[in-house]
Amino acid sequence: MNAVDTFIAQQTPVAAAWLSDLIGYMRMHHPELPESLYYGMPAYRPNKHDFIAFSVHTAHFTVHSLDFSYLAGIRSAFPKNHFNKASFLVKYGEKAMREPLYRILDDLVLRMKETPAR
Repeated sequence: MNAVDTFIAQQTPVAAAWLSDLIGYMRMHHPELPESLYYGMPAYRPNKHDFIAFSVHTAHFTVHSLDFSYLAGIRSAFPKNHFNKASFLVKYGEKAMREPLYRILDDLVLRMKETPAR
């Protein structure tokens, strides 16, 4: 079991289910990205300037990225979600966010590949 799998196993059942799904998606669709714990969060870091990371909290999880312009651009499409400059949160009960999250992750990965070391 690697560090990310150990991290997932230590979470609440609802947090572990979301993390397992998102990390499983990243592993299946973006296996070329290095996976690790970054500041205690499961993360994908193709270089030292870009990353996608997931943190878990009591009632929600947060997706983190340094692609500020992308996150600002999708903010209006997800009015129920809280956005910060480098992250957005998803409440565990928002099951309808699963498919949009896959597209968001794909977009973030593509942008990291197109413009490395922003």
